[in-house]
Amino acid sequence: MGGSAALFAGSAAPVTKANSPNERLRLGFVGVGNQGFSNLSLCENEEVAALCDVDARYLGEAQSRFPKAAGFRDFREMLSSADLDGVVISSPDHTHALASLLAMEQGLHVYCEKPLSNNYADCQTMAAAAATTKVVTQFGVQHHAKRGYRRLRQILQSGELGKIAEVHAWSTAPFWPQGVTRPIGEFPVPAWLDWNLWLSGAPVRPYAPGYHPMQWRGHWAFGSGALGDNGCHLLDPVVSGLSLTAPTAISAQTSGDGSNESPPSWSVVKFQVARENAAPVRLTWYDGGQKPSVETVGVARVPDDGILIVAEQAKVYASKFGGMPQIVPGTAVDGFQLSPLRLEDPQNHHQQWLSAIRSHGETDTSFAYGARLSSLCLLGNIAVRVGGELSWNESKQEFEGSPEATAFCTVAQRDGWQFPILDIKRP
Repeated sequence: MGGSAALFAGSAAPVTKANSPNERLRLGFVGVGNQGFSNLSLCENEEVAALCDVDARYLGEAQSRFPKAAGFRDFREMLSSADLDGVVISSPDHTHALASLLAMEQGLHVYCEKPLSNNYADCQTMAAAAATTKVVTQFGVQHHAKRGYRRLRQILQSGELGKIAEVHAWSTAPFWPQGVTRPIGEFPVPAWLDWNLWLSGAPVRPYAPGYHPMQWRGHWAFGSGALGDNGCHLLDPVVSGLSLTAPTAISAQTSGDGSNESPPSWSVVKFQVARENAAPVRLTWYDGGQKPSVETVGVARVPDDGILIVAEQAKVYASKFGGMPQIVPGTAVDGFQLSPLRLEDPQNHHQQWLSAIRSHGETDTSFAYGARLSSLCLLGNIAVRVGGELSWNESKQEFEGSPEATAFCTVAQRDGWQFPILDIKRP
């Protein structure tokens, strides 16, 4: 796989609109159910100009709240016809890349849910497209802005913990079925669902009740499993706080019930991850009820989820989704204490994106960062699928000596759903 940045050479960047600081932004929303409705609500002070969902129930509910917004079932139609400044993408993982690329082709600013895509190559393409088009992007890891995660980043960036020996992150996810087979049988498509549009660029398969809503996360064709979904949240302060770049080695243990259809019920994934200007870090991810040992954490009962930093001066634990970090009792060396708290008031994650659009600035979690964080999780997923120990070559964007693993880095779009022609091609 070659790098994607060179594919943008000579491309003319779309012209983005200039907005006055007091002018409301015209926003479109792709996916308005569940997390999509939450994102919609957090942007409601702007002008909600267009709503899109393949599920007529979700679309109807959103339109009842925002009756002036134009309604669409096909995001391609919305992005090509609606007069917008930006778009918020909250549809299933497999649709993120195409929707984002079409938006950037139009010069629209983009907020996209995590992970950026369900495959590695798409993430690189999206980051390269954002750099070329120069639109303002924000990756949907909303806990990044919370006080606890900001404090953990501050601690890690300060270096006060000394040498980092290892990092552990674990989650009770999945909250949806995994280790499942592809549904069989014939099922009528509900009248409220456009199944062809729901599939988007994924290969055609018959409708079954086990995909929509939410359960698509447990199917590789559409989702990213527990690591791709929750890993983006729990690993966020670690990747940003320690300036992690790319893994060099990955191995995985699983429940054994995974397949090319579905992730396993649980997994433990071990990474060796490079850092900017520092020694690599050993990182272990656990899901499906797995967690580090009592001895590793240093407590009598290991919490159900969280982040653990094992460092020279102490062990530091933070609960998931923005919990405030604290020293694990009895692990501090020579009375070591964390530095005094010094945090400015946080800015809402969505508001940061909107403010950056107005100021022509940047966000903390642009697509460049989103691609780095998503890729770590997605490469871990490949180790889950292939098994054994894998060596990743970031410069070549391939697994050394494993064509099987490298093949999982890229997923083809079906006819009619190709990426736009703006020299934006898969790496």
